[in-house]
Amino acid sequence: MMGPHPVAMRRIVLPSDPYQARFVDRTCVFLMPDRWAVAAWSFDGLEQWRQEAPVSSRSSRPRLRLDDRGEAWVSSGHLLFRPTSDEAIDAGASILEFTCTHDGFLLALEAEPLSIARILRGGDVVWRADLAPPDEIEYVGIVQWEASTGFQPRRKPSWHPRTWDMRFVRDPMVVGARLAVVGAGDSSGLSCRYALTLDTGQVIWRTEPGPWSQVTSIGNDWFLGQQGYGAFELGRVFEDGTVVDKWPVDGYVTSLPSGAIHVIELENMLPSQMHASALMQGGVVNRGPHLDGYYTSRPALTVDGDLIFWRNDELQLLDAGLRRRKLARVPSQEETAFPSDMHLDGIGTLAFTLGNGLWTMESRFRPFSDEDESR
Repeated sequence: MMGPHPVAMRRIVLPSDPYQARFVDRTCVFLMPDRWAVAAWSFDGLEQWRQEAPVSSRSSRPRLRLDDRGEAWVSSGHLLFRPTSDEAIDAGASILEFTCTHDGFLLALEAEPLSIARILRGGDVVWRADLAPPDEIEYVGIVQWEASTGFQPRRKPSWHPRTWDMRFVRDPMVVGARLAVVGAGDSSGLSCRYALTLDTGQVIWRTEPGPWSQVTSIGNDWFLGQQGYGAFELGRVFEDGTVVDKWPVDGYVTSLPSGAIHVIELENMLPSQMHASALMQGGVVNRGPHLDGYYTSRPALTVDGDLIFWRNDELQLLDAGLRRRKLARVPSQEETAFPSDMHLDGIGTLAFTLGNGLWTMESRFRPFSDEDESR
């Protein structure tokens, strides 16, 4: 473990604020939204390569993902391509979102209705499934004011969604062991979560409309958060859609090597009332230290069960006993700078992006991996 005294991180200035930064082989791969190029920068501060993404005025926003080989893939319009090769797949429709699977990709395609497709790396379509919207949507927390009621708030009646896509959905596509959970909704912020089997694309369950937020896959279970319109809760859902527990929290959920479930709580309000917490059976929350600030990186997990994350201008560590300490001061250059996920590689390098900076630090921490879990 590192000593108790904070240490300095190194800041590498990138050519623009990175979008969807990913990390592999001591390299940060990211999109440059000011010119829609994809670039790779080494942890030594050197540009490795850069390539423009073919974006038209009608294209959906490009997306960047890494496959299990560490190779970068980018979606732009109806194309899915590798920036470092000539390999490309024409999906036949505009790609709204995508993620990589062990043998290919899961794509969300712009269509009426919204369509999800599983495609092999060679381009063959395994299946395609439509995500039909509910006929009517409503939520108890949505109210309206009208002159006819003296401008007294009352629950908004149900309505038919005019659009049904992923533009306002958090964690729109998450792949688990046997299922993928994807989200679709309208401009109100209400959405549904759909669980599709990876083998056939069958939709085996769908949630009711709500302000769904974070999605985490742990083993064969799903942790689905809700936040907004008065909702602030997290549910544990079995593969068959059965909700087996609920907690009054929402945020980044992580399963520690011990099997304990810890949460870095997130809420869309200031001043912060959030904590680092442990989830117990029966909906009980064991709240740890209070967390100042707002913007938060998704944490990295160490073999010792520590969570390392950036928040409130600090690189912080939360240990398995819910004790928190500061590792380094990392000031944000902008009020609304969004951090990337925290990355911890096999030799102990911590890395993340914040504003136009790539921050790195060598440490004695080691990441917890799938191989560790199987031992």
